[in-house]
Amino acid sequence: MPLDTTDRRILNLLQEDGRMTNARLAEEVAISPSATLERVRRLERLRVILGYRAIANPETVDCGTSAFVAVSLAAHEKQALEVFESRVREFPEVTACYHVAGGMDFLLKVVVKDIPAYREFVVKRLSRLPNIGHVETSFVWIRSRRRRPCRFRSRRDEGDERRNGVVEEAGTGDRELRKAGLGRAMVLGALGLEPEGEV
Repeated sequence: MPLDTTDRRILNLLQEDGRMTNARLAEEVAISPSATLERVRRLERLRVILGYRAIANPETVDCGTSAFVAVSLAAHEKQALEVFESRVREFPEVTACYHVAGGMDFLLKVVVKDIPAYREFVVKRLSRLPNIGHVETSFVWIRSRRRRPCRFRSRRDEGDERRNGVVEEAGTGDRELRKAGLGRAMVLGALGLEPEGEV
């Protein structure tokens, strides 16, 4: 679905503050409140906007320890992959699961209270799944920056960068994207984001 400059600005603003009032949003994008509300509802209807959520401080709710867990399966048939994904979805400690290319098959983000709680998760849950080949854990010591939203570029952004000499004229690939109505934007719905999509 083609997104115009106003759509992209609305998406950027709502990702920064999902509780922004419609009146404030309309003021920021310089169109009427009724037109703004209709655009937001259209983006929701078309599943460009997937939802809104509160972000809790993990340390205040006994979720102060995060780990990235790389899992390699012993067998790689389609059914084995589907079984693993299905079972992992049942674990509340797993906040994200990615099927990845490379040396491992899956990358999990696991959030627990502390190291003993993580050990319990591995011993009593993860290791009991069928077909587990190898597990490698990397603990997060410090998160150096907060989760960033997916930024949607507008024509105004591109114009500013060209004036500042940041980007060159669009190449063939960019022109093809523009013909398809995509420009340089990324659509949240197409990414399947939470948008936790985030790691």
